[in-house]
Amino acid sequence: MNDANMELEKHVDVIRKYNDGNVYSAFIIENQSRVDMSMVVRAATYEYVGYDRLLKKNKVEEKLPMVHILVFYTGERTWHAARQLSELVDVNERFKSYFRDYQMNLIEITGKTSYNFNEEYAKYFKGVFPARSCFEVAKLPKNAKVEIECIAIKK
Repeated sequence: MNDANMELEKHVDVIRKYNDGNVYSAFIIENQSRVDMSMVVRAATYEYVGYDRLLKKNKVEEKLPMVHILVFYTGERTWHAARQLSELVDVNERFKSYFRDYQMNLIEITGKTSYNFNEEYAKYFKGVFPARSCFEVAKLPKNAKVEIECIAIKK
């Protein structure tokens, strides 16, 4: 699979793959400058369409690589839309065991919000945090405030 061959039904901002010979993952990065009430559904759609494309393209007999969706929000206001599907869906208690929740990976980067990667990484990783880099420049595409590059592997 190469990045250009993983097309989605809906437009996403960036698709990248990571393969070091041991770990193979696909990263889909969505930049949001405004709050989108349907973003959690869109993120889930991107992820599952990504898996569908991998299945159709590779016809693999082994397990598929993970598809990671990262939503970077750079709006002026604090994000107030759902971050997980259960915040949008009225889940009846009788059918709760059949409901599969979806947690969106949202990273808010605004003038009013400070984002601490170490605190966020501590939720998922123990010990030394995965390497990442962050650059601030005068102007980024879509008026983003920062560009962040990360490779995070959880074993």
